[in-house]
Amino acid sequence: MRKQTFIFILLTGIFTIQVQSANKLLKEGTHFVTDTMALGKFVQLTVDKTTDIILNTEVDVIKTVEIKPAIRNIQYKIEGKNIRLIGVTPCKVAVTINEDYSKPVYLFVNPPHPKEWNHLPKNTIRFKKGIHNIGKYTIKEDDVTLFLEDGAILKGDIFGEKVKNIRILGYGVIDGRVSKHGIRFNYSGGIEINGPIVLSFNGWSTSFFECNNLTIKNTKILSSEVFSDGIDLLATSNVLIDNIFVRNEDDCITLKTKKYKFAGNIENVRIQNSVFWSGKQGNALETGWELDGEYVRNIRYENNDIIRKETSATKFKRAAISMHHVGNCKISDILYKDIRIESVFENLIWIELLPANKWGSGGGSIENVKFENIQYMKGNDAPIVIKGGTTGMIKNIEFNGLIYKGKAINSTSESVFQIENAQVIVK
Repeated sequence: MRKQTFIFILLTGIFTIQVQSANKLLKEGTHFVTDTMALGKFVQLTVDKTTDIILNTEVDVIKTVEIKPAIRNIQYKIEGKNIRLIGVTPCKVAVTINEDYSKPVYLFVNPPHPKEWNHLPKNTIRFKKGIHNIGKYTIKEDDVTLFLEDGAILKGDIFGEKVKNIRILGYGVIDGRVSKHGIRFNYSGGIEINGPIVLSFNGWSTSFFECNNLTIKNTKILSSEVFSDGIDLLATSNVLIDNIFVRNEDDCITLKTKKYKFAGNIENVRIQNSVFWSGKQGNALETGWELDGEYVRNIRYENNDIIRKETSATKFKRAAISMHHVGNCKISDILYKDIRIESVFENLIWIELLPANKWGSGGGSIENVKFENIQYMKGNDAPIVIKGGTTGMIKNIEFNGLIYKGKAINSTSESVFQIENAQVIVK
């Protein structure tokens, strides 16, 4: 397969790309989208061939380069101030130079548009390349498709209530940093989000309250500061989240059953093939805290990468994988399978039944939770904490194939575990 070579020049936040084989200059804002934000820089482009990408960093001495998730196994060469990424195919990766995790480059390489996008309904609302100041864009009718062309930047947020069959498609950007969130739906169903970058600040980035039948694919979420959750599923069921990237300072994904005026159960959620980076606040994969109701059940996390879980000076109960159960519902039938965790600086896993407080009524239960093929690669010594409450025991928590910094963990007697009033099996 013939290769293309792109050059990105990172100077004062400006990216330039040159396709060397065609000697053609690709201009930022014309052929691809970039931006600089509190969490670093990002670039989004589309490739249809195996591609070498050169980052011109203007760093005087490049000592280390990390390209995460590691499972992508993207090879590179340091060429002076340049970093050549070799043989890149569609991916979502964070490139960190000289261990400066405050200023990575988020590289979002999309495949060509799905063929279905060439045959959208005639009434599709299209946002062409360029900046669109949409404010609060409210969807008021059913059967609406929004298509963001490559290079389209929507300044504002998208909202829908009591609507169904809504699609948000395309490789554009929803810049919700001023409004503090990007996408929100209430009491809605049949929602599909595929392709965009969503930017936010200190509000929930994408949230779904009492919704049903939700699909999120190939979406990239970047949001900073506390309360910048990536995806909040509140009383929302029948969900597929596939091939996304979330970098934020709070929970990357969280499940809740009751908050504000919204309440309901959660079931049939699959989160797969995705990448998560949680900052100093929150957790990467969270269930909690607000969990009053009947149940949270049949939740599947499969083939995901948690590339970094940071911490703050004040330690709490934050973790790469967590359940902070303050409510009275039953959490059951949860699977974490093929999860790779690259670095953690607080807790690896935290599961706890908490007493009633302002977040919930207390008295709930957790049972039948399986961890299969969990790998913790490096970072601080991060414990696995599982704590039942005074009102009940956590039952039937099973680990099978747990690898901790290269060591197979075969017993709950290993120092990594901190277990109280809980039934835990390690195989």
